[in-house]
Amino acid sequence: MSQAEVLAHLACILNALDIEWCLVGSYATSAHGQPRTTHDIDMQLALRPTDVGRLAEAIQDDYYVDATAIRDSFGRGLPHNLIHLDTMEKVDLWPVKDDEYERQAFARRIEFSHLGVPAYVQTAEDAILSKLKWLKLSQSDRHFQDALGVVLVQSDRLDVRYLRLWGSRLGILDDLEKLLSEAADIA
Repeated sequence: MSQAEVLAHLACILNALDIEWCLVGSYATSAHGQPRTTHDIDMQLALRPTDVGRLAEAIQDDYYVDATAIRDSFGRGLPHNLIHLDTMEKVDLWPVKDDEYERQAFARRIEFSHLGVPAYVQTAEDAILSKLKWLKLSQSDRHFQDALGVVLVQSDRLDVRYLRLWGSRLGILDDLEKLLSEAADIA
């Protein structure tokens, strides 16, 4: 089973359980920009307390999973890792944080078909903003390059007003303006 098939398998389960989710991280920037390989699948989930046990039960035969650890991680606003047992593929489950931007970005997610399975991904704008938030935390140029790839591919379709509004509110406007300027110089 490939990483893409692991994603489709988990997407089927989440959809069947009626758990809202979306792809974030490198999968999101690859969907909107320049594709690149990644070592894990990053998914953001809106888990209700009653969802955790149902999710753990549904995936226990295929994933290393611990319902108590998921509850603890999500209760503290932290991610939780799943490991697909046959492939050892890692899936990072991220909670939707209780702040205005996170709620809005999650609500804006886009549906698409992944290997014939309904799937969800951040918008291009939110993938850019998320990568710039990570850049601020880690100073890894990989985040800037991922965001740049999205801007270069999506340049004429981006809602720059939305980007600047949230860039300002999130304290990443300088990095956003640098990104937009660099993309304009390349294009």
